[in-house]
Amino acid sequence: MFWVKVHETSNVVIVTVVDEELIGKEFREGDVVLKIDEYFFKGERVDEDIALRRMEGADVIYVIGERAVKLAEEAGLVHPMAVKRVKGIPHAQTILIEG
Repeated sequence: MFWVKVHETSNVVIVTVVDEELIGKEFREGDVVLKIDEYFFKGERVDEDIALRRMEGADVIYVIGERAVKLAEEAGLVHPMAVKRVKGIPHAQTILIEG
């Protein structure tokens, strides 16, 4: 299961997808901090199919965690080279451009 949150502005839809067990945690590696704040990331608790549908409707996606990143990669929404890690936790941000 995942936590998915949709942030909408007049021009952009941002979707965050986080492996459920990571919500509320913080990871530090040197000067880099990966803070998975409930305010920004905790929306609806969903399964893989719904998480994928939300991502496919986004302009920007931000995925955190092994399962979330794998789901986005397998769907062709995140390139493997875009994935970074903090304390072993993978995360990626992608702007999805139509064209």
